Amino acid sequence: MRIVRLTRPWLVLLIMMAVAAAAGAGWALREAMQPKVYFISNISFKRMVRGGVSEKLIARLDPVEGQYFTREDDLMSALRDLVGSRAFQRHERVMRKSLRSKNCWANSSPRALHTPSPSTEHRLYAALESVPVAPASALPPIPTQAAFLPDSEGLLVLGKLGDVVHLGPDFIPRARFRLPGVYQGDGDQGALGLVLDPEFAQNRFVYVSFVSESEAENVVQRFRWSGGVSESLDSRVDILRTAKDAKNDYHGVGNLAFDDQGMLLVPIGDPTSHAQRGWRLQGRLLGIIPGRGAEGGHSSPDIGLWDTLWGYATGSVPIALANGLRAPWSITPWRNLVIIGDVGASSTHSTEEINVYSQRGQNFGWGACRDPLMHREFVPPTIYYRRNDAAVSADDPQAVRTRSRSVLVGPVYDLHGAADRYDGALRNRLLYTDFYLGFVRGAELDQEGNVKDDVFLTHLPFVTDFIVAPDGFVYAVIGFGEHGMMRLQLRKNSNS
Repeated sequence: MRIVRLTRPWLVLLIMMAVAAAAGAGWALREAMQPKVYFISNISFKRMVRGGVSEKLIARLDPVEGQYFTREDDLMSALRDLVGSRAFQRHERVMRKSLRSKNCWANSSPRALHTPSPSTEHRLYAALESVPVAPASALPPIPTQAAFLPDSEGLLVLGKLGDVVHLGPDFIPRARFRLPGVYQGDGDQGALGLVLDPEFAQNRFVYVSFVSESEAENVVQRFRWSGGVSESLDSRVDILRTAKDAKNDYHGVGNLAFDDQGMLLVPIGDPTSHAQRGWRLQGRLLGIIPGRGAEGGHSSPDIGLWDTLWGYATGSVPIALANGLRAPWSITPWRNLVIIGDVGASSTHSTEEINVYSQRGQNFGWGACRDPLMHREFVPPTIYYRRNDAAVSADDPQAVRTRSRSVLVGPVYDLHGAADRYDGALRNRLLYTDFYLGFVRGAELDQEGNVKDDVFLTHLPFVTDFIVAPDGFVYAVIGFGEHGMMRLQLRKNSNS
């Protein structure tokens, strides 16, 4: 008998194939054993239209949008009742195929997620009041983000059309100028982000984000601020430019922030549902190291083996920290986390989400799913509320009656000692609001970003930014109305 000896490479290959086969079998077994939870979304309906089901027929399915079914038979029975037996038999195959896709079901049982609820019995209920500090005329048109300067120099405020205003410590304007090349149209894009360099006291660098005038690019620029308008305009350099779908006037680049490691965080919206396409930078939280030289530009942090294999070792490609975001207008770094306010779609059952980023590669689901209950590969939001949920503002006596929604996250108040203007009442609380509804709430977070409790604090509509000033107070930038900036303070009769 002839004996064939395997060389070592062949042996390694066979072992690897065996391990892969075993892993595949194990995954298939787990997949079969996982309980499927079917979720009916607007995306499901669109797939049915592409499959040949008429829009008129699909309109009958509105009562099940946003619902969950733990058994496929129950789901099919509900669809049969809505469209009738004859229509159901004609389109059953397409319906089953559409509703079995990853877009529509989760491989886990429904989990309890935090959604705001009435908090009238909480000791901090309505604990804050707002005091005007600057009229709208002192700020740029449609102000979007602000930053306090060190050494009592006042603050810089950015407007949606690209205007920058320098307010003194007394909140009186001292200088104004407009950045060229900023989108001037409607929608939620334009100039939304302004942040100081971590070494601002030495280099005087300021970073702004905006959608270009052509709507074709998301832009991050840097200018040098020393009090002079001409110097600021002449010192502008590009830090980052990424492509944007020019056909949509929404979901561009959002606010800017630096994390504790000096990485500039750049949230990019997704106007065309491409967030799940790996070669796109839309629908992502990007991380870059901005160039401090005269030429600007940026490098990529954390270049590792994976990036090197994909040809990113030059450092010229932004690192996508997370994806699956729809309209991440606002972000807040806190400790080792990044808290993201992600505005939901306009359909009745869509959700406003506050997502917490903790590690690279996380996927928050947009582009495949429209609801917190998702396929197991997606990270559910920490806080969410539905567009048709009246309870979210039930404890706000001044809540605006509107179908519009737009969640925005502010800072986590993390000050201690003499600088704490709220006597510890807001400590470790994330301030967040809805631009349209007007509630301002405070969610107490633990070290992992989980919600310990959540309370209504005050009413203040059209907030575009919350900032903690060097004096320890939280200030709110107001996008519309007679007041441009408000200071939040404890009510005198508060029980905090």
